[in-house]
Amino acid sequence: MLLPRMKKTESFILPKLPRITVLLLGKGVSWTFRAPGGEMIVPGKTNKRAGYEYGGGSEGMAGFTLESPEEGTWTMVSASVADTAVAYAVQIRVEGPAEETAHLEILLPGSDPMDEVEARPGDQVFVRTFLEKDGKPMPGIRWDVRAITPLDRRVMISVFDDGNHSDGKAGDGVSVGSIKAVDEGDGLYRLLADGRTLSGAQYRVMNSFEVPAKMDLIISDSIVVSPRSPTVREPATLTVTVVNYGTVEFKNTKFEFAVGGAERGDRVTLSEQLIDLKPSESRRILATWTPQQPVTYNAWLTVTSPDKPNWSSVGNNMRRTLVHVQDAPYIRRKGRR
Repeated sequence: MLLPRMKKTESFILPKLPRITVLLLGKGVSWTFRAPGGEMIVPGKTNKRAGYEYGGGSEGMAGFTLESPEEGTWTMVSASVADTAVAYAVQIRVEGPAEETAHLEILLPGSDPMDEVEARPGDQVFVRTFLEKDGKPMPGIRWDVRAITPLDRRVMISVFDDGNHSDGKAGDGVSVGSIKAVDEGDGLYRLLADGRTLSGAQYRVMNSFEVPAKMDLIISDSIVVSPRSPTVREPATLTVTVVNYGTVEFKNTKFEFAVGGAERGDRVTLSEQLIDLKPSESRRILATWTPQQPVTYNAWLTVTSPDKPNWSSVGNNMRRTLVHVQDAPYIRRKGRR
């Protein structure tokens, strides 16, 4: 951010690179770049030449490419030419093979660094960062690693190169740390690692991993039948407890009660209810049934969520029990002679 008519001077160190692309973002901002040997580049004013090319895109966006930029410390002056505060950004990207390449890898136990990571809430996610030169990690790099959670919380991740944190040998240039994935709803963890070499060159590398929201609506106990052995044509109740073990609210979740013959295996839905459950909420669900035959029935109580098809496993959202229905007791009535 620049205040009106404000100038800001910053420096950065470039190693030996084949080519860089510099993206300039900001309306009402001008830039001047000074190479270690004194050459000046003013984007939009410096004439094109062999190895240098400028491109002015849409308003507030421009950039240039530079072949074989000079090694060493560069100076950049960002100046506001506006009467109001302005935001700006400068991104320098390496084009082609570089002598030094920064890495930020995300891993779960047993995963490959090249795989995309999808972590579950509660998983310990490992990060590994290093600067590679000539195919080998460079020792002595200081790394600052942080994560931005789906709810935009900033979390610092401590990384170590001491041989005691699954980082290989102490001082080998590979730094490792970890972060525990927290369920903040469906979202992305964005990771940034800033590294500084002993010579002062700075690198930033980014990566990300997904953490899907935990959605688990389950029937937590067995069906309770009352009375346990009901009598034909007399009402019986079946009760279970439904719990939302997830972190999202379930709306219009269907609770279905069905019965069928234990031997025939047929199934008839007797009733349906729609329920809402907030995260961590539990509810006792009751269904009423009047059996019509003195046989043994299968009774099912099931919860389903049409708008969340992948919310739970079948194994914990359905309960079944056998209900033995007794015949009505025979009552002898006294008659007149």
